[in-house]
Amino acid sequence: MVTPCSGYETGLRRVPPHEVRALEDRFHQDERDQLAGKPPVYVPFVDTDTSPGSPAAYPQKGAADFYLHRAPDDTWTNEVTLQSNRRARAYEPGQWISRIAPTPLLMLVAKDDDVAPADIALDGFNRAREPKKLVLTDGDHFLSYIQQFELSCTVAIDWFDTHLRTAEKNDSRPDQGALSTRLVKVWTSALTKARG
Repeated sequence: MVTPCSGYETGLRRVPPHEVRALEDRFHQDERDQLAGKPPVYVPFVDTDTSPGSPAAYPQKGAADFYLHRAPDDTWTNEVTLQSNRRARAYEPGQWISRIAPTPLLMLVAKDDDVAPADIALDGFNRAREPKKLVLTDGDHFLSYIQQFELSCTVAIDWFDTHLRTAEKNDSRPDQGALSTRLVKVWTSALTKARG
């Protein structure tokens, strides 16, 4: 629901400039070791040590609070490969944002987001063409999944209902007929569970 537009720009904020070279060296060494048959290096996904230079993939306090206190212990392990960090830094969906029109774009942006920084997301939104909609929410990245979950779901349901039903009416392919109905059911079910 809330996604970064630029892994590179976000990565610049997660890793202090004077530590980038050492991180790149770790990436390269891990890659060489894996080519030599060694297992991949794992790092914490989140960490309560949120100081600059933390080895965690997501060193933000909000990320640690969310995953360490809300993720089920039996289905989630607090680790990720070092190479996943490398790939996250190369994840650049924002480079395509001006090219997806006329596909409708909905962006939910948390004003104080430090996981998917708001200013980077807003820059992406400004480069997108119509039809598009921006919903700004208060708080950090994870409030869209917790306190503002109902708002997030309602906005998504309305968006899917409006734009996918219109697309279905103009699409003659039989396999596309119920897509909006399925998506609206999924989001409505999630919202119902959250309320219950």
